[in-house]
Amino acid sequence: MIKKKNKNYRLVTEDRKKIFTIALFALMFGTFIMGLTAGALCASPYRYDELTIPILTYHKFCDGESPDEYTINVDLFQKHMKYLKDNDYRVISLTQLLECVKNNFYPEKPVIITIDDGFKSIYNHAFPVLKEYNFPATLFLYTDFIGNNSNQLSWQEIREMIAGGMEIGSHTLSHANLLNMKKNESYSDYYDRIKKEIQLSKNILEKNTGSPVLSFAYPYGVYSQDIMMMAKEAGYKALLM
Repeated sequence: MIKKKNKNYRLVTEDRKKIFTIALFALMFGTFIMGLTAGALCASPYRYDELTIPILTYHKFCDGESPDEYTINVDLFQKHMKYLKDNDYRVISLTQLLECVKNNFYPEKPVIITIDDGFKSIYNHAFPVLKEYNFPATLFLYTDFIGNNSNQLSWQEIREMIAGGMEIGSHTLSHANLLNMKKNESYSDYYDRIKKEIQLSKNILEKNTGSPVLSFAYPYGVYSQDIMMMAKEAGYKALLM
């Protein structure tokens, strides 16, 4: 199952044989270790008998000094993208990855870019850079966050980015920790609430964008077998944590 090492990139683990036994549902690659610096991006898988594909994860972008670990300066982000381009990495979308798994055929040096949550800086800063390099990316959006204030993406901006080559995935309705039950909440009520977080977010995204939503990212990277099965039943083809 996929796991994060820090806030600006994601580690992916997948056993290629398992992918077919779970009907392309959970992407589970050989463990991948990645480091990002101002000048370089380097990948060092410690297992060489499995396919390894890096998934770079970002959240927010800024012009000046980064205020927190979730925010990256746009110039540094551009250096990351330039490194990928200059070193012949093939940036693919999650949909393309699913096709690769289906056909058992992969490009050389594949890499995936994802951006979580739905901050306005994605549209203002990251999207122009991605267009410049013609790189696809997947936005993992939680729907309660969209269009509430000037710091958040609008539906129009999301649709514009989809038209420009971006994909969208679900990050639930409210970005709730899916493992946490509320005080005095019965298991039945908890189950229904989490199922709604997973299914309704997919429906809302598809209704407002007209774009299929095939991937789901667990908030905080936590899940259970029940949660994983809910996501499968909702129709997601790829799960990320």
